[in-house]
Amino acid sequence: KPTEPYSLCLSRYGNVYFGLAQAAQLDSLRAAIDRVLLEDGPLRDLALAAVITAASTCNSGPHFAQPRNLSSLRGYKQVVERRARNVVWEFELALRNLAIRPPLANRIVNVTELDWQEAVVQFADRIAGRRPAGVYFDPPYSKLQYSRYYHVLNVLLSYDYPEVSGVGRYPPLSQRFSSRFEYRPTSARKEFERAFELCRSLGLTVLVSYSDRGFVPINVLEQLMRNNYTHTTIFSETIRHHSQGVRLASEKATVTEYVLVGRP
Repeated sequence: KPTEPYSLCLSRYGNVYFGLAQAAQLDSLRAAIDRVLLEDGPLRDLALAAVITAASTCNSGPHFAQPRNLSSLRGYKQVVERRARNVVWEFELALRNLAIRPPLANRIVNVTELDWQEAVVQFADRIAGRRPAGVYFDPPYSKLQYSRYYHVLNVLLSYDYPEVSGVGRYPPLSQRFSSRFEYRPTSARKEFERAFELCRSLGLTVLVSYSDRGFVPINVLEQLMRNNYTHTTIFSETIRHHSQGVRLASEKATVTEYVLVGRP
């Protein structure tokens, strides 16, 4: 892993997700954090959170799934405006705002990268017999990996110089998080079955956010929940999806989002 100079962002994402000056500034901030805040702890976490905020604010598009396709004057103007933003200034602003935020009334106890099944079991163990308690699932709807939307941020945090490829400058699949909910329809259905069975066995309420365009049809998902829970409730709302931050005019953009709730 090269350490001098820090050039990960400039070499991989310059003139892709960021302007060249912005990419160099992000590399410089990571170098400064590694030099000043050597040990893991709250201060380092705070500084890295500010880097992530600054990177997201200065990204040339609305997300990191792929670079913005400049097909209109309006889009070109938006990219120019975003690339004119100063990363160091955005970092300082984010750092100040994060530092003065009041503590959460109910603080976050733990954040984990465990498989969801291990995480649910640990959650149930931590809260012991306190009920009611629930688990909220917001799984992928299709084979498109959610990690596409934040892979750049993951790399900025790990700063491990991965090989990247494709239009999105993605790291290898082995280094990108994926889920059995997004593998194929049969796997997704079985994963929901496991989720409902586990949560029911632990006495936990389960909440699922899903779409009418997901791998698993809503009526099938509802039946899987009813197979495990006595009380089920379904909420729905018709919304319009956006592409690259722009509202779509096509009727195909209209989807129905559901929240399904199963209670013991």
